[in-house]
Amino acid sequence: MNMQEKLFRIWLFMMCIVMFTACTDGEESHDVCSRMAEISFGGVVQKIIVTRASTDEETTTDLISSENDYGDIYIHTHVDDKTVPDNFRTNGVYVTRKNGTAGRLEPQSDSQKLEWYTTTSPHYFQAWNVPDGVTMDDAGTSLIAGKVSFAPKDEDHAPNTDINKANNIALEKFIGAKEGAVDYRTNGSYVELVFRHLVSKITITGVQRTKTDNSKVYLGDVKITFPDMPRNAIFSTGISDDGSIIASPTVTAETDGEKGLSFNATSRMFPDDESRKQHYPFYLPPFDFEEYGEFIIEAYEWHEDGNTPGKGYMEECGPYYGHLKDLPIKGLKAGEHISLSLQVKDGQVFGMSTMIQGWSTMPDRTSDHSPKHKGIYNEDDLRRLFDYIKGHNNNFESVEELISIEIRDGKEVRVVRLFNDINLDDYATGIMDLVLPADFILDGLGHNITSGNDGKFLVPNQSNVIDLYLDGEKYS
Repeated sequence: MNMQEKLFRIWLFMMCIVMFTACTDGEESHDVCSRMAEISFGGVVQKIIVTRASTDEETTTDLISSENDYGDIYIHTHVDDKTVPDNFRTNGVYVTRKNGTAGRLEPQSDSQKLEWYTTTSPHYFQAWNVPDGVTMDDAGTSLIAGKVSFAPKDEDHAPNTDINKANNIALEKFIGAKEGAVDYRTNGSYVELVFRHLVSKITITGVQRTKTDNSKVYLGDVKITFPDMPRNAIFSTGISDDGSIIASPTVTAETDGEKGLSFNATSRMFPDDESRKQHYPFYLPPFDFEEYGEFIIEAYEWHEDGNTPGKGYMEECGPYYGHLKDLPIKGLKAGEHISLSLQVKDGQVFGMSTMIQGWSTMPDRTSDHSPKHKGIYNEDDLRRLFDYIKGHNNNFESVEELISIEIRDGKEVRVVRLFNDINLDDYATGIMDLVLPADFILDGLGHNITSGNDGKFLVPNQSNVIDLYLDGEKYS
C-alpha cells in the first residue's frame, strides 16, 4: 500500500468517526441523521491476481483515480430488509473527479447518490464499468447482463500489412466488484470496493522462425488467430431480477455464437529496424485451453535491400499451427495475464515458453525476466542458482530474486520456481549436477530443461524436486 493510499484511508476513517459520533445509538432510520445518510465509496483495483505459481502471494491494489480513467462506475445496492420501500434508491453512477482524491468515488450527480437504509440493516454492493466493446441489455434488464465483443476494430494497420494494431485495448479497464454484507453501525459510512479485471490477457513477446537451412530469425509483424474462440461473451453483473445480489460480476464465452478471433501480436516499431518490435496485448474471455486453445500464426519477415539501406520488402510466412494445451497450465481465468514466446517452422509451432505477468506489466523487449515472481527464467539464472548452492558464490543477494522464502508445515523453506523451458544445447558451461539442500524446493511448474548434447544438467533423485521435466521426461 503506497503512502497516498494510506493517507486516503486514514482521512476516510476520521470522517467516519466524526459522522458516527454525530448520531445517537437510538437513531436507526436512514433519514434521522442526514450527515451520515450518504454512503462514502472508495475504489481500488487489484493490480495483480494471485496466480498458480504462488497461491499465497499478497496481491496489491491501485487507487482508482481520474488519471487511470476507468470511466463511470455503476453501483447497485441491495438491502437485506423486507421493509425497504419501492422508492428507495438502489442504483447510482459514480466517478473520480479531476484533481480529486485518488480512490474516492463521488456520485455523478446528486440524483445518483446512494444512502444507507438504516444503520443496522445488512447492505450488499455490486459495482462495474462499461468500457468500449461492452454493451448492456436495454430491454428493461440493463442491470442484469450485457455483451462483450473481443473483436478488434479494423482501424489501424501495421505498415505494409493487414495486421490490425488496435486489438481490443479498451478491455484493459473492464472491472467489477462485489462487497457485503456490511452495515453502517459496524462499518461506518465508508465502503471500500475492491475491483477485479473481468477478462484474461495474453502478450506475445516474440516469434522465432527456424528456416529450412536451420537458420533462425525473429518475425517482425505477427498475426495470431484463434479459430474456435467465441467472438463475444456474456457479461453478468450478478444481480437477479428482484435486485438481490447472487454472484460476483463475470464474463463467460458465448459458446453458441460466432467464432474466430485474430489479433496483432507484434509489429516493428520502425520500418528500418526489424529488431525493434512493439508488443500488442490482446484480451479474451476466461477460457480452457483444451476447448479454445488452437491458434494459427501468420507473419511477415523483413528483408533488407542490400543496395539501399533502410529499404526492403516483407515476405509472408506461415501459416503455423499450434495449441495452448501444450502448455503446463490448463487455461486463463479472469484477471490473469501471461506472455508467450513462440518458435515456429514447417507449418507448426514447435516450442512455447510462458511467463506469468502482473496485469499491468508489459514485457520488456530485451529481457525475459518478470519483475513480479521470483524464480528462474533463463540459462544464466539456472547457472547462478547452481553456483550458489555449490558454494562457488556465497552472496545470497546475487540470487535473492530467484528464491522465495516461505513457511510450509511450520518450517521455513526456500522455493525456486522455473518459469520457462530452458535449453542448454548452446550454453557454454560445464556439467551442473544440482543437489539441493534439504530446505530447498525446486518447482518446475511443468517446464522442461534440455540438458544438452553433453548431458550438462544432472539432478540426482531428490524428493524436493517437483513438476519438472528433463529432456522431455517427467522427473521422478
